[in-house]
Amino acid sequence: MDDEFKEAISQKQVYKMRGTFKAYLFERYENYGTVEAKDVYANLDKNVYTIEHIMPQTLTPSWMDSLGERADEIHDTWLHRLANLTLTGYNSNLSNNTFIEKREGKGGYKDSGLRMNQKIATKDSWGINELEERNADMIKRALEIWSYPTTEFVPVEKEFESCSLDDENYDLKGREIVKYSYLDIEQPVTSWAEMFENIVKYLHERDKSVLNSLIFQETDDYDSKAYFSNDKSLLRTALKIDNNIYVEKNTSTITKIRILRRLFTLFNLDPMDLIFYLKEEKNVRSSNDLDEIRKKYWAYVIPCLQNKTMYRGTFNNASVTTSNTLSGSFGMSGFAINCIANIDCVRVELCISTSDKEKNESVFDKLYSHKIEIENQLGTQLKWDRADQYKACYISYSINQVSVNNENDWPKMKQFHCEWADKLLEAMINYLMNPKEKRYSDIAGTFREWALTKENIHLDIKRSARSYTRFTTDGMNEIIPKIPGCPSGWNSENHYFYEIVNIEKQPSYIKLVLSNKNSTDEFKQICNKINKIYPSGNQKDDWLWRQIFKSETINIGDEINKDEIFKFLDLCMEEILKFEKILKDKLNETV
Repeated sequence: MDDEFKEAISQKQVYKMRGTFKAYLFERYENYGTVEAKDVYANLDKNVYTIEHIMPQTLTPSWMDSLGERADEIHDTWLHRLANLTLTGYNSNLSNNTFIEKREGKGGYKDSGLRMNQKIATKDSWGINELEERNADMIKRALEIWSYPTTEFVPVEKEFESCSLDDENYDLKGREIVKYSYLDIEQPVTSWAEMFENIVKYLHERDKSVLNSLIFQETDDYDSKAYFSNDKSLLRTALKIDNNIYVEKNTSTITKIRILRRLFTLFNLDPMDLIFYLKEEKNVRSSNDLDEIRKKYWAYVIPCLQNKTMYRGTFNNASVTTSNTLSGSFGMSGFAINCIANIDCVRVELCISTSDKEKNESVFDKLYSHKIEIENQLGTQLKWDRADQYKACYISYSINQVSVNNENDWPKMKQFHCEWADKLLEAMINYLMNPKEKRYSDIAGTFREWALTKENIHLDIKRSARSYTRFTTDGMNEIIPKIPGCPSGWNSENHYFYEIVNIEKQPSYIKLVLSNKNSTDEFKQICNKINKIYPSGNQKDDWLWRQIFKSETINIGDEINKDEIFKFLDLCMEEILKFEKILKDKLNETV
């Protein structure tokens, strides 16, 4: 259990979490174990504190230099992880400054009164070593804060199971409700329909403008609008809420829950405050069961998803999760393509969630201004959710009447996720990326396409990014075999990669890089022999990285010509095969 927790908190894209969850996480890290507590919740809510990226979201030339030749890789991997985040009251002062300026400047880490920043202030630089060290420290502290409890206590069997409106870990299909609680006030009911009626009427009495706006004004909230009307003849079983306001009563339990979730959003209320109490039932699926089902589903989907979105590399780093959401990135900080697998539907969405709410809304509005073109390209209507009451905005497409609980639905769900994760992004990419960003994204996609056409090389999609397309070859695998149980600097069993370089303002080429991290004596001996044949620029005894081969280079023009790029890479491959043959022959001579 600890290993699973450590891996999750280490790799989680914490910056992309909901604000309330992030606030809780940083409040605990700052205040756990001290009586001199800071009011982190209030200060975050008032924007006195903000969550700061130590390594900034946009790399300046100074940061590129300090991070070294693997700057893009470090940035892509660590940017939004916990190890690179902290609290500050002076984010605008720190911004994209160098680490020394962030440490020494006004409101910098040395001046900070926050405990989280004390150790950061002792560092002379901020790179991969510091990130890995802080990651280990944060994991250790997390195990202290949220230690897994042990007890011999056996609780008395509960009279009723309970779940909240926000809880997707329960399949409510076929379950009976006996009462509900809202804001700690319990109300017995005989059916889900009675509960639904009570809650909708209560919400309307609380604020009559919301349903009136939904029914009588133009809105893109098609999901909700379909169940409400001012004309009861348009509904199958109309339930009167108020004069000229009716809601469809003849719906399934799952549909009622979906409607209530949407209403709570429209009324700006917390769905966790609405609790349902359920009659006991045999063979009810637990949250642990659902966790395992989701892990199994994502394991089934991810290979296809990575292959389908290979051109942009959106899900290169996707890993199996217990969450209902699998997030993919495409080189724009604060943007994600999310695949969602629920118990009553599947969805693909573009999530716009930078730290700047105004920027999110501006990007959403820009996309919305092209709504007709985008939807015509896709051949369907999308759901456009500006979500003004929240920071993030969403644009999505979904299908209903499928469930992650039903394995018979999985082929249809997989096909949907793989098809629409790619289609949704491609329909919007020209409006999201500036020409320079899109150009480098297209070049990286072309490199990956080329690699997939070659039988004697093995593309590693997971470890490829916009800046580096990584692959291994049959020939080099014979020279440098994998080392099981000894993860390299890429966290792979192989300790080398050929990398196709795609860095701004630099020519493209292929290089061979070795990683000495967690290596064996046998590996070091091979590397020493290689170094005598092809001397590396790094001759240190304690080297971590060595480059031993570099191909011819090419300057790719503004117009990307796929055939020309493929022809260039084919010539590079001929260089590689020649290099590997010479290297193998010379190594055999030294035996």
